[in-house]
Amino acid sequence: MAALPDDIAKLEAEQQALNEQLLDPTCYRDRPQEAHGWQQRVEEIDELLLEKLARWEELEARQK
Repeated sequence: MAALPDDIAKLEAEQQALNEQLLDPTCYRDRPQEAHGWQQRVEEIDELLLEKLARWEELEARQK
């Protein structure tokens, strides 16, 4: 459980960085393949975050 907060923070930071890149409209024109890859990674991170947050809640519930 100790690693979950760090894992979540890293994923959130990566997601934020990717979203900042995707906010630049020129990325779709100049680097469409990269932009598509970034979008896919953001979606992957969403899933990972949901899984890790659910796991964290599960572990916290067991401790109570």
